[in-house]
Amino acid sequence: MYELLSRRENGLPEMQFDVVKEKCRNQFVTLFYRAMEDLKVIPAEIYDDLRMHLGLKPRSPNTILISNDEMDDITRNLDDSQFKDLIDLVCQIIYDKASKDRHFDYNSFAGDVNHVLRENGLGYKVCNGHLIKYHDEYEYSRLIEPGFEILSENGFEDSKQYLLNSFECYKSENNSGAIVEITRALEATINSIALRMGVNFDQRQIDGSKLHVKIKELLSEGLIPRYYESYFNTLTKLLSEATVRNKEGAHAKTGSEPTDDYVVLYALDQTMSSILFLVRAFIDWSAKNKKRSKKP
Repeated sequence: MYELLSRRENGLPEMQFDVVKEKCRNQFVTLFYRAMEDLKVIPAEIYDDLRMHLGLKPRSPNTILISNDEMDDITRNLDDSQFKDLIDLVCQIIYDKASKDRHFDYNSFAGDVNHVLRENGLGYKVCNGHLIKYHDEYEYSRLIEPGFEILSENGFEDSKQYLLNSFECYKSENNSGAIVEITRALEATINSIALRMGVNFDQRQIDGSKLHVKIKELLSEGLIPRYYESYFNTLTKLLSEATVRNKEGAHAKTGSEPTDDYVVLYALDQTMSSILFLVRAFIDWSAKNKKRSKKP
């Protein structure tokens, strides 16, 4: 991306979160067109997804050809909030498509989008296919982003999605939802590892409240040393108590109040670290088992 004279002379505009200027809209659509061409996707599928998720009138099923003005039709009457949804949605779609196309440089696309947003004073940034506010970037990079790469590379997509959901809940000040989603992320990780290790849980242990029982089963199979059991017992107790407290606070029972932000952040920190710990332990366990199987 080139830097204009006006930018060099006047500097960056003050960041705000509400107004998507016409210049910003036009530049983003240009980047969208370039990405569509480079990805070699089927345009009709992308446009139909955009219309459906944005709640716009769908194209006729009998329409075969895509109009050259299709993106203009989609964006013409979008207000600022809807256009931010469009940016977020396009980045999600392209992130997903790029994961299946090694020739497409998603980081370059995201960098160009971030450049356009910052040049126009819109206080958002694209991270892993999602639009987040600049003041959320630190928490995002600290809590969520470190785990994305290792989870994606090793097939823990459900865990990854729950982690993202937990952060979105936290950003929206939905502490109860954040605890629920991070607990689901931990459980999805445990279930996936168990499946690959050939560990069959008793049906009575499917309930998320029995996470410590599932972890104990993995320890019995040699995933990690048994002396780590007490740590995971403490973690699952923390998540369970936070969930109960949020439920009681939400329904005004027993005088409880929803879990404080610092407790939620601690739970997110500890659970994220534990998920990465389990995944790395599983990678190590798999490597060791492969070596044993190769021995005569």
